[in-house]
Amino acid sequence: TLLTAWSGEPFPYRGRTVRVTPRPYTRPHPMLLVGGSSRAAARRAARLGLPLFPSAHLPELEAYYHQQ
Repeated sequence: TLLTAWSGEPFPYRGRTVRVTPRPYTRPHPMLLVGGSSRAAARRAARLGLPLFPSAHLPELEAYYHQQ
């Protein structure tokens, strides 16, 4: 993933071991948001520890995100 690439550590990609340098200046990485209006987007954001940026005000989706 992009987060893995930004870690500065080697990681496997398409059968090769690669390292992305230089690392981003901001730590632990540049701000990323997960956008969407589905439960799948909320689960992805929660799994990655990233903020959810819904495309509309959806209180039930926000509650679901916080439960994950």
